[in-house]
Amino acid sequence: MESRLGQLVIEAERAGLVMPGRGGELARFLERRGYMPGADEPEAGAARLEDSEQPRFVRGFHDILITIGILVLVAGAAGALSSLAIPPIAILLSEIFVKRQRLALPSVVLSVITLASVALLITLLPLDEWIWPTLGFGALLTAAAGLYHWRYQTPISLAGVFYGIALLIFIACHWLLLGRETVDLALLVDRRLASLVTLLGLALFAVALFFDLSDPQRRTRRSDTAFWLHLGAAPVLLNGVTGLVAGPLGVLWSDDDPQTAALVITAVLLVMAIGLVIDRRAFVTAGLISLGAALAVLMNESAITTPYSSFWVVAIAIGLIVLSIGLFWARLRGFLLDLLPETLRRRLPPAR
Repeated sequence: MESRLGQLVIEAERAGLVMPGRGGELARFLERRGYMPGADEPEAGAARLEDSEQPRFVRGFHDILITIGILVLVAGAAGALSSLAIPPIAILLSEIFVKRQRLALPSVVLSVITLASVALLITLLPLDEWIWPTLGFGALLTAAAGLYHWRYQTPISLAGVFYGIALLIFIACHWLLLGRETVDLALLVDRRLASLVTLLGLALFAVALFFDLSDPQRRTRRSDTAFWLHLGAAPVLLNGVTGLVAGPLGVLWSDDDPQTAALVITAVLLVMAIGLVIDRRAFVTAGLISLGAALAVLMNESAITTPYSSFWVVAIAIGLIVLSIGLFWARLRGFLLDLLPETLRRRLPPAR
């Protein structure tokens, strides 16, 4: 307990307010209720950064050191033993570094390693005998994410549960719409699935927004859960929208149509505006590939000629857009927030 919370618990023990030896239990109780160590308000007189999107990945170099050890140990065990040894090792390490010590970066890494290794194990099961083998894969993986979250309460594992539910819905609807037992590049086959992807993206976004609005100051673990949900919801939502506007996979595989490219750019800018309003940068980065492809189409179809390849010109344009948004993030947010009703502004992170 090296955080402000740990210091307060130690002081409470010394003052006789907490029984000796029970401080750790109190700290874990407060953490389970959503209070994250290290998420305290800044000291008096200390100016906060403009960036309120600060997921707690690392709370010190100790986290990095432990994470390096975890990665090396897991890689060595997989090479010397088998990939089948990864899940029990990951669970054992989770008991130490996630359940007991609540280390930030190791919690993220171990959550990913555990679920990824479980997914690998599921692929080795005889799911071909199932009526819907891919649906069985999704169900087992979602159940694994739920069990991991029940035991260790990490934000990324809770996000994984919602991702699993979305995957199950996608697989089931894919089977009902196309009558297939396996999932392929469905967006290349049926535009109806682009509508489904859009709806799933909206659903993930709504869940992420629920966590965000419940913690506008972003001081608790709910904010970290929202971060991981937004990280996945943004590309899913954008790919679904561009699939509806420009056909399968947006402009990447469509004809060089300037009108379609303009619609894709409009969709990307709208998603970026949403990211500004809710103060989540995942919505800005999610559309960079689609934005670049659309700009390339407009450039190739226009009468503008340059001595350089269109790829480099588009790269410069994308870089300038990203840097401009990053540099003027607070001002742009303030401008957009002023356009919203006061009741909604109060539930969003304040402009800084």
